[in-house]
Amino acid sequence: MRVNKIIVLISLMILLFVSIMANELKLSGEAKKNLRSANMYYGMGEDKYEKSFNLYKKVLEENPEFINAFSLLESSNYVFFIYKFDKTYFEVYDLSQELVEKSTNILKKYNEMKENDPKGAKRYIKKEIKLKEDEIKAIRDNNSRIHASCWAKIFTQGQTKFDNKQYEESLQNYNDLLKLAPDSTKTLKMIARNYNSLDRFDEEKETLIKISKMDKEDLNIRLQLAGMYFDEKEFEDAANWYNKAAKIEPKEASHYFNMGICYNQLKNTEKSTEMFSKVIEYDQNNFDAYIYLSRSTDDQVEKEKYIAKAYEIVQKAIEKDPDNIDAYTNASGLASKLGKKEESADYLIKAVDINPTNKELLYKVANRLQRLKRYKEAYKYSNMLIELGSPSEDAKQLHNWIKQSIK
Repeated sequence: MRVNKIIVLISLMILLFVSIMANELKLSGEAKKNLRSANMYYGMGEDKYEKSFNLYKKVLEENPEFINAFSLLESSNYVFFIYKFDKTYFEVYDLSQELVEKSTNILKKYNEMKENDPKGAKRYIKKEIKLKEDEIKAIRDNNSRIHASCWAKIFTQGQTKFDNKQYEESLQNYNDLLKLAPDSTKTLKMIARNYNSLDRFDEEKETLIKISKMDKEDLNIRLQLAGMYFDEKEFEDAANWYNKAAKIEPKEASHYFNMGICYNQLKNTEKSTEMFSKVIEYDQNNFDAYIYLSRSTDDQVEKEKYIAKAYEIVQKAIEKDPDNIDAYTNASGLASKLGKKEESADYLIKAVDINPTNKELLYKVANRLQRLKRYKEAYKYSNMLIELGSPSEDAKQLHNWIKQSIK
């Protein structure tokens, strides 16, 4: 007796549920008319698409739950219209995927029925689905394409917000997009860019490290992280990231040079020398590497060898670019270290010829020339310095000293 009561109760609950569902899926006469018209206008071509879409929306305004009662074709039409007109791509992303799965399951069931019950298969597709096999395939393929393109559309929306400096909105866009494809390094890179623009550097760094773990060959990410750590004066970490870059590009001299700078900052002479030696192994004309090597050795012969090589490089640089003032000043300093005092002064003169209003250069050349007892030339440049106005006390003193030396 008790069992019978339970059965009756369950039956009543099922009937109630069916009744509720039936009411939820009911439409008024006006809504039914709108649905028929929406389908008709869709079939009339692109010029009527917007009108068709508005009618579908009217149906759902009356009964939002009726979207679950749309036929496969109606659902596909509606999703296409959201994609085309509303551009709410997150919504379309989910709905189009549902349609791909639904049409795939229908085709699977139809093909299974064809083997065992060909007549039943025809009835199923004609009476229940009310579409031909090719039409179902077209719905599946079209929604598959829409689904795939939604990701790119959402990405572009985020990019537009970023370009318009709407960084918070862009960040939210990409965080939502990441939920759809958590392994997308492209999305993560835009998240990192937004963090950078918002001065949220710790979060930017965390995101870049995450990308580096996902993509073992991304050189730029490793260089970006190295640069961030270097700017923060975390030279050990910076060197480690430059080393990771060097593993991807083992013959690129700049990676070893940057590591050398890091170790130089850490006062690790052994490692910095090793790195700068690596630099000239792959770039024999790297001027700065020879300079650093000359400073890191106490061996006078080695020191002169590096300075001589740097001097040779800077002379070639002058030949290529005769107006490079830095090359002349570098050449002057190196010539002086090599004991070529006259050449050192001549390079300074050439630098002044390029920039005759540079007070620091004028003082240097006048001072260098007076030490070489080339007093007339020294006077010329010290006088130019005085004539520029507001000379320093050192400049005045040097000028007077040179005048007395000429007498």
